[in-house]
Amino acid sequence: MHLPDGFLNNHVASSLLAAAAVALEHAFRKVKAMITAPALQEAFASVGRNARNVASSSKRVITRFGQQYLSKAGMVSSIIFAMQMFDFQVMTGTSGHFLGGMFAAMLLGPFGGLLAISAVLGVQMLFYADGGLIAIGANIVNIGLIGCVLSFYTYKGL
Repeated sequence: MHLPDGFLNNHVASSLLAAAAVALEHAFRKVKAMITAPALQEAFASVGRNARNVASSSKRVITRFGQQYLSKAGMVSSIIFAMQMFDFQVMTGTSGHFLGGMFAAMLLGPFGGLLAISAVLGVQMLFYADGGLIAIGANIVNIGLIGCVLSFYTYKGL
């Protein structure tokens, strides 16, 4: 269920946007660490200076697993996007539909699922006027963070 603009107080919406930004940054770092690996470089040129320069100057490249994971993430996002197009009206300005958080979390993990759901919500907000720019933080927290991360760890705990 997307929350449209105007349903939340601006203070609540801005605090949920900040929470969503922190959650997305954490999820991005987790997924980036999972799908990339350090690239071999000319590390010996800076060994004489100190070892910290070697570690900080390394670049990361996408692994074969990372390429497959990103393809799977795109497919999962498109399936969720298509399934969320079938919705029903709950109240004036609010619709209910398939959320897809648990589906994305089971296929991509909790953090990959959060990123996939957030991408779907962003496209729906910008191009289909489903949700709103002010309420995007609340939608990411409700559908992405709670729907993916909380449901994933609840499932793993059972």
